[in-house]
Amino acid sequence: MRDHPLRTGTPLQAALADIWLEGMGNYYWLSDTWRFVEGKSSPKGAKALRVLEPRFMTRLAALACSTSENAQELSKSLSSGTFDRKWGALPVALWLDAESTNADFLRDFIIAGEDGVWALASRNVTPALKSQLNEIHALEKTCSAAK
Repeated sequence: MRDHPLRTGTPLQAALADIWLEGMGNYYWLSDTWRFVEGKSSPKGAKALRVLEPRFMTRLAALACSTSENAQELSKSLSSGTFDRKWGALPVALWLDAESTNADFLRDFIIAGEDGVWALASRNVTPALKSQLNEIHALEKTCSAAK
């Protein structure tokens, strides 16, 4: 962290930093009922991703142009509250678990910092949601330029 500090200057950057950190923490706390088995998501994990992946995209899109005043409300349940409602941390934990067969999966994620969240999501969300990732990046740039 000292050598590669996380960017937290905008509400979206702050959320991504929290998602990065808490997603790793939640990964380590996943019980067997949440973990992938033989390359397949557990029923509990699959259900959570169906609910949380669209929320993940919606919240990141909203945070891309949010102010610091409304960012706190948009970030609710990102990494706190009921485990199956953690819209930021739980999807990352489940995606990390899905990629845990790659020996360098966690090292690569850590080195990438919050950019690792984008890459991880891109590799794991449904194709319909994947296109939204690029739109959120563009939205963030547009909103940052307008401020």
